[in-house]
Amino acid sequence: MQHGTPESQGLPSQAVIDLIEAFAKHTPNIHSLLIARRGVTIAEGYYDPYSAEEPHMLFSLSKSFTSVAVLFAVQEGLVSLESRVIEVLKSRAPENPSENLKKLRVRDLLAMATGHKTEPDIWSLDKDYAEVFFGHPIEFEPGTHFLYNTSATYMLSLVVKQVSGLDLVPFLQPRLFTPLGINGSRWSKSKEGVTVGGFGLRITTREINTFGQFLLQRGKWNDEQLLRADLIDQATSKQVSNGDDLVSEWAQGYGFQFWMCRHGAYRGDGAYGQFLVIHPVSQLVVSITSDCGDMQKVLVLLWEHLLAELHPEPLPEDPEAHKALTKQLATLELPVPLARPNTPGKISSEPQTYIFDGKNALEITRVKLWREGNTIHFSIDDTDASHRFTAPLDVWSESQSIVFWSLDFEDRRTGRHSPARIFATWTGEDRLAVRLAYIQTPFAPTLTLSGFDESLTLEFDGPLYWFDGSKKPPAVGRRGE
Repeated sequence: MQHGTPESQGLPSQAVIDLIEAFAKHTPNIHSLLIARRGVTIAEGYYDPYSAEEPHMLFSLSKSFTSVAVLFAVQEGLVSLESRVIEVLKSRAPENPSENLKKLRVRDLLAMATGHKTEPDIWSLDKDYAEVFFGHPIEFEPGTHFLYNTSATYMLSLVVKQVSGLDLVPFLQPRLFTPLGINGSRWSKSKEGVTVGGFGLRITTREINTFGQFLLQRGKWNDEQLLRADLIDQATSKQVSNGDDLVSEWAQGYGFQFWMCRHGAYRGDGAYGQFLVIHPVSQLVVSITSDCGDMQKVLVLLWEHLLAELHPEPLPEDPEAHKALTKQLATLELPVPLARPNTPGKISSEPQTYIFDGKNALEITRVKLWREGNTIHFSIDDTDASHRFTAPLDVWSESQSIVFWSLDFEDRRTGRHSPARIFATWTGEDRLAVRLAYIQTPFAPTLTLSGFDESLTLEFDGPLYWFDGSKKPPAVGRRGE
């Protein structure tokens, strides 16, 4: 990918500065931002402790990659968009399928138009996803009713494996990943060993951008047409209506695992603010990873600060503004707790253990902590995992832990640790705030520990379950062994 100034591609550097400042004001937990136009990277920044090298969990942005896998299978004649799902997956289909299930096509899975009134509940690695999908009633005629449906994407993954004999990653490797230089080897799987398709892929922001450029070029890469342009066009155009709200970015229509946007754009996106936004007319590709609370706002800010400022021709260079932008991009950082100066803290140099009853909302059972000079050591055990940290005060430092959020249930089930960065600071005499960034995920909770005498109070600012943003009451433990 070439690099150039924003001005060289018709965008003022000041517009990008304004966008970043607007993010800081309205959606402060951005992790990375990459803006490219006409195949030229014009702005790229990572919010410390996130970096260009670390892959990031994409959540439902993974769906767009699964869509492309299906399109490759269609191109090769392994399956067609009109293929009936129960015919492709005969070995998994129920003995007496309903009339609507008989009508269900691969096209309907791609367009989230399966006919379901409610989404099949697949949110556990202990479930047989295909069995759950086939057992869920289809109340509308397939192709006529939109319902966002992650189980449908799993069925697409299963279709690819059935018709090709390959799981998604080995199927995509020679067709997409290797030509584009994407390392897609980390992708969550079901208990049957099938890539889940609808979430779980982890790649870097640059790789997201590369995928976006491939889509913008309608399947062409390095002068080779990897995927037919007409298939890309179908996937990235409206296939089904999903509402009539003229303002909402979730009611502009849906393609084949892609959302339509206002202003002639389309996108893939994932929970907590993982974005690939493509505006074909202006040849703009924007890639974002984040933990933003308002995904609509992110898109609104893109339209206001980028799309509205684009010019068809290069602009005069603005060295002063570009210098300011370069400095801004190099010094981005995740917000950290505000330290109180001259606060010594009350953690003993001797290890102290606090016992929790395990029935608290945080599911904490035990905390152990001690101080060694300017470094705090602590461990937190919950009902099914143990998290251990070493935190030098007032700097980001490396750590590893199982992710607190149980929505990263694969890591918790396997006991796999996730790379993390930790920032600890005293915010009061007996109050230690810890920002914990799992840098391959959107999750960066702040833990606050206070008390440190006969009792210890632990507060946690993030959800513990799928999309549960409710504030959890503090957990209180008593000194023990």
